[in-house]
Amino acid sequence: VSGLSGRRLVPRIHYLQQIQAVIIKSKDLVDQIQSDQIKRIKKKANETLSINIFNTEQGQSTTGLNGQFVHSQLLIDCLLRMNPTTIEQDEFVSVCKEEYKGNQHELSIINDFEKNYTPSRAIWWYTRPSFLYRLLNKALRIQNIDLIYLFRFFIRDLHRQLLEYQSLNVIRVYRGQLMINDELQILKDSIGKFISINSFFSTSLNRDLAEVFSRDSDNCERVLFEIDANPQLTNEKTIC
Repeated sequence: VSGLSGRRLVPRIHYLQQIQAVIIKSKDLVDQIQSDQIKRIKKKANETLSINIFNTEQGQSTTGLNGQFVHSQLLIDCLLRMNPTTIEQDEFVSVCKEEYKGNQHELSIINDFEKNYTPSRAIWWYTRPSFLYRLLNKALRIQNIDLIYLFRFFIRDLHRQLLEYQSLNVIRVYRGQLMINDELQILKDSIGKFISINSFFSTSLNRDLAEVFSRDSDNCERVLFEIDANPQLTNEKTIC
């Protein structure tokens, strides 16, 4: 609430047991959240896109580029099938604290994660600009198996929660991306082949918004991904 409505409403409801908190000047809070999200999307557009290509003309080889494609798919599938343990989150937190030793800001967020993380808030934690998002996407981009393995509990939780919000209908989504010429050429050479993105591929329903975040750059090409995502297809990845 804010302004005159806040001054009138708060005295009438503050004593109710059902009310846990009242946020004053909500417009300022919403503006700040929107600003933070815009900064985050801009950073995504500037991140290197890590992809694997499966070339059906080369057969079912498990070596070379086709092998990388198969192995990346199998790795995530194996992690999703693993049974949870009581120590996996503690191991993860310990590594994160070592990684950000001396960074009090990130350490405070790590401590918050250690105390308050629950599987039902996996999406919230992933979208929070912090150590978790940066480390996870770094691990996926460079295919660091040891680091990805540390994230196994979070990947399972995030996958499970994304399934809960899975779209039931075909949707068209967009993603603006800055790509160097070599990366773009790989995509051009891969038309008609299977492409796997080695990270969570964040998109927008708003084409104009996606285009904003792929602005001109001297060393990169602007690329707009337009994706018709059909959740009814067999073995389709989670679409939200």
